[in-house]
Amino acid sequence: MPSIMVVDDSVEIQRLLKEILELEGHSVSTASGCDQALEMFKSDPVEIVITDLCMPEKSGLDIIKAIKSDGQNTKIIAISGGPGNSGGRTVYDDMLDSASKLGADEVLPKPFERRDILSSIESVLSD
Repeated sequence: MPSIMVVDDSVEIQRLLKEILELEGHSVSTASGCDQALEMFKSDPVEIVITDLCMPEKSGLDIIKAIKSDGQNTKIIAISGGPGNSGGRTVYDDMLDSASKLGADEVLPKPFERRDILSSIESVLSD
């Protein structure tokens, strides 16, 4: 099973994803922000990074840029979301689009179901 790093400023999201992924047999580390994640990644690279895009200070886009610029084969799943709207585009949609353009292998809007994240992992592993 691939090793996975979950990067999210929400401890609840970190805990939830860690629990789901460990139940599937993955080795999971967590980070609360971009700088912490990149420092951890340097010393212990993982096969998949699941990163929130909207975080204080630096965004998940910074993580994507840093990992992709190093020529890493690490797969990246970008997650982002916010309050629902009346059907129009949101800043979260634009962030997910930007993540794809920067090299995220999958994008997943919040909220998502357990099966959605597991399907995204399967998808990036089959590429």
